[in-house]
Amino acid sequence: MKQVKKLLSFAILLFIFALAASNAAQALTCDPENPKCGREEIFTRSDAARAQSSTKDDSRQWFKADLHTHHTYQNPLKDEIAKYREAGYHFLVLSTKDMQTPKDVEKYSTAEMMIVSGVEQSFLSRKNRLAHVLGFRIKNPYRFTDTWSLKEGYVKLRAKNKDIVLGINHPHDQRWSLEDVLEAADEGVILFELNSISMKHGEFETALWDEALTRGARLYATLTNDVHQISDIDAYGYIMIHSASLDLETIAKSLHTGDFYAEESGCTATPVRYAIVETDGGKSLVIETEGAAKIRVIADNGAMRGSYEGNNALYPIAGDETYIRAEILDSQGRYVFLQPFFLK
Repeated sequence: MKQVKKLLSFAILLFIFALAASNAAQALTCDPENPKCGREEIFTRSDAARAQSSTKDDSRQWFKADLHTHHTYQNPLKDEIAKYREAGYHFLVLSTKDMQTPKDVEKYSTAEMMIVSGVEQSFLSRKNRLAHVLGFRIKNPYRFTDTWSLKEGYVKLRAKNKDIVLGINHPHDQRWSLEDVLEAADEGVILFELNSISMKHGEFETALWDEALTRGARLYATLTNDVHQISDIDAYGYIMIHSASLDLETIAKSLHTGDFYAEESGCTATPVRYAIVETDGGKSLVIETEGAAKIRVIADNGAMRGSYEGNNALYPIAGDETYIRAEILDSQGRYVFLQPFFLK
């Protein structure tokens, strides 16, 4: 009888331990289809390298990428790609505009650098202006037309590739209204370009992004080079993608979950940790960096909720935020944009 009781007690302990382990595992994993997936986990880099690196506890790597660039048609394509390779890029979307003849760009891919065909397509916005949409992977754009609305355009692009990644290109050009941006997010567009070649360093379209985030849009920020001449390569900005491997499906998952950050060219600051953690007073946003001069925490309507000098920040979440995001500045005032956590 005593032996039966011991076995019963041992079985109960095993059940409790298994239940606890299951709950812990659920807390550390997430559904890739959920837009919040990965956004409440610890985000780390093991060093300040600008190119690919691994973390001690994470098999994923960091890949430098430009999602909006073009063949200049002024230089041999192989020369332009070589310059990107010299600048440490691993992932490149070379987009054909809707008035250009596509080039076979993917044949230049290597094990160290993946090149994907994309399009920059024009569709009519609510301002009756031709707004530019990024789409990849697509090899052939539609011929130029000024009759399709943005919403019709998303349908047309998905007809070419149901798994297409869509983004808003240079919305600072005043072609996009807030309603257009909100509709884009509702239609599954996930990327929002903060800069373009007509803007100076330190100028970004954060106001419209924050307005859309406040209204519930789930859009992740990119910086790009939008290359039109060879001197544009690596001159403005890029993104660093956290991914298990350099293949399109895995890269796309990281983009859909916001597992990347946008960095201004020449910035010497690097994010090391970016996470929401439990603290004595509730939940807090923790940010750890290398080479930062200042860290800013931004919430609804672009309001700055916290400003911190140096490499570390701990922001207590008040509970009234729809989202929170962070900006890191180096000593020269160059930026890193960390993606938003969606809290409501």
